[in-house]
Order: sequence, then structure tokens, then C-alpha cells
Amino acid sequence: MNLKKILLLVVLGLFFSGPVLAEMSQSYDSIPLVMRAQDVLSKGYLKGMIYTIGPTVYSDGLVNIYEFHTTLGTLSVESTGLLQKRIREAQALYFMKEMEKTDVFKKAFKEALKGPVKTVKGLVTEPVTTVTNSVKGVGQWFSSVGQAIFSDSPDQEGVAKTALGHAAAKRAFAYEFGIDPYSKWDAVQEELNKIAWASVSGGITVKAAFHLIPEGAGIVVRGLGTSASVSKLVRDSSVGELRKYNGERLKEMGVREATIDLFLNNPNYTPYERTFLVMELMDMKGVRDRAVYMTYAARANSEAVAIFWRLSAGMMENYIKSTGDVVRLVDLAGIPFMQRRDGQIIGMFALDNLAWTPRIDKKLSYVDRAIRSLPSARGKQIWIAGRITPRAKEALKERGWEIVANVGFLPKK
Repeated sequence: MNLKKILLLVVLGLFFSGPVLAEMSQSYDSIPLVMRAQDVLSKGYLKGMIYTIGPTVYSDGLVNIYEFHTTLGTLSVESTGLLQKRIREAQALYFMKEMEKTDVFKKAFKEALKGPVKTVKGLVTEPVTTVTNSVKGVGQWFSSVGQAIFSDSPDQEGVAKTALGHAAAKRAFAYEFGIDPYSKWDAVQEELNKIAWASVSGGITVKAAFHLIPEGAGIVVRGLGTSASVSKLVRDSSVGELRKYNGERLKEMGVREATIDLFLNNPNYTPYERTFLVMELMDMKGVRDRAVYMTYAARANSEAVAIFWRLSAGMMENYIKSTGDVVRLVDLAGIPFMQRRDGQIIGMFALDNLAWTPRIDKKLSYVDRAIRSLPSARGKQIWIAGRITPRAKEALKERGWEIVANVGFLPKK
């Protein structure tokens, strides 16, 4: 593990930025935190069919950094939230590989290699005839293919793939596996593309393909999904359709046009993660000033930070649905907090660890000052998905914060 990389992590830099004191006080935690994976993760997470987690875990005082060893290579994964996603994908990769070993799939893929070339050529030389024969539902097709032609989004499928139904098949398989069809892990994209081609041009349906997986695997795979309603929306919508849907919902919530554009064009979000975040904000019904959240979430500067914003929104959504007490979101020193009817200020963060560092010390002083300027504020709480160090806990309590740790990352849906 490259310690320099850990120390220079910019994960959540916008969120917890602040001047760092010249000298480290003895009252601060020593960074990086060094932990054993077996003490951080439950036993079921440590090893899977094609992966193992490295024995040592490091933290910059906010998120953990894991070594994710797989039969397809080693990944450095920042944050437990992103690790959960990679574990789901690794399990899906195993079953995709098993599917590809069967004679039925091999035959279908062999046929697929013959079909697309001829059809792609047809799209170039005889577009009207080929398009008419390849797709149904002109309006839906124009939304999908038109976006593929004119968008430079890295998540877009090419015109040929879209028209042939490849993109839809890929989304359908990803849905059944409970994974993001736009995953940034290259191995996932390679395998999804392969089985989608076999489905579209090799004559194998999604249902038939899953029958090829060893008995019982389908049940395991299906259990990996997060929220059925959002997953189905992603499965049944093109990237262009999701973009329009998310943009319209954000506009309804009062998000500024410039912020919407920044969010929709931010390459650190996949269309899948982007849609989850929008839906979580939508589900905070009756809560004012939700646009505050997007002011900062739209600026995520890495995949790990995008995951942080999405999971933090999920924690907030769950709290709001469970209590019904939250009336608005409020910006305090560059951090979105919730405020209850009784004036209580609550911050919810999908952090792995909260250590007491000069950066957090300084940032918290800004937040405290902002809270004191709010006449309606009556008490303050901080909720952390993971752990909080003893020093951080003591310092927060001294400043009047009520602490709730080990909340978990995913909302109870």
C-alpha cells in the first residue's frame, strides 16, 4: 500500500476541507489509521469466489482503503461503500464466467460473432430498412439512439449497439445480477458486453441464460440488488431517458440549472448511481431546500466521493421516512445538515471512520459557528455509518455533539 497516496487522498476534500495546523497536537489521532481487515469487515466480506480482501486496511481518518485481490487483478478500493459495490460485481463476474463455460452459451456467442458485423454494416448502407427491422417503438428508439449519436458521455453505447438492442440486453442482465450496468470496473463491462451480444445476436434470452448458471446461483445473485424500483427504472431506460428523467426531477426540487448540468455531466457518477441519488432526494417528501444537497453532491471529484454522496443521501432518506420530523436541509459551513421541527441539527455521513485530526477540528469549529448563528437551532447530532475514534468521540462530546455511530451504509428499503 502506497502511504503517500493515502496521505494525499482528496476523498471528501470539498466536504471536510479547512486549514491544516502547522504542528500536530498530541490530542489528535495519528493518520493513517492502520487496521486489520478481519476487525473492520464481517467474515462474509473477507473472501468470495473470485476475490479476497488484503489483510491490512488503511484510513485517512474518513474512509478506508482496501486491497481487493481478484482472479482478474488487484484493485485499490476507497471506502466501504465502493467496496460493497465491487464485491457484488465480483460475485456477478463469477456467475457470468460460469455461464460462459456452457455449450449453449458458447454456441450462442459463436452465432453472435457472425450477426452484429452484418447488421452494423446494414445500419451504414441501408439505415431506414435495417432500423425498421431491428427495433420496435419508434419514440423510445429515437430517445435512445438520438442520445447515443449526440452525447459524448462515456456511459453511452454506440449507435449500432443501441439499435441492435445490445444496450437494453446489457441493462437486463445487470438488473438480474443486481449490479450497475455502467460499472467503472472494466472486467464487468467486458463480461456484460459479451453476454449481451450472445443474447441479442446469438438467440439466447435472459431467462434462458440464467438457467445455465449452476443451481441456486440465481437466488444468490438476485439478492444483491439495492432498491427494486430504481433498478427497474435503470433497466428499462436508456441513458438519454435517465438523463431527462433526473434533470426534470431535480428541477422540480428547485435545483439550479447550472448545478443540474454539472451533476448530469459529472463523469464520476454512473447513470445508475446518479438515478439512485435523485430518487433518494425525491423520497425526502415534505423536506424543504433539498437543492442544498445537490450544490455539493454535483461536484464529486471521484467515484468514491460520488458513492459517499449517494449513500449519505440514503441514510438521510431512511431517517426522514422513519421519523417524519425533518423539515429542511440547511447548509452549514459547506456541509448539508438536516433540521428537525424541534430545531435539532443532524448530520449524516457515510464515513468508514471519523478520526480527530486538525482538519476535522478546524472544520467542526466552522460548523459550530454556523449553528450558533441559527436562531432556530436546538441541539446537534452527528451520525456516522462506521466507527468513530475515542479521541474524536471525546472532542465532539466536549463541543456538545450527540454521537450515533455504526449506523450502516444502506437505507432500510
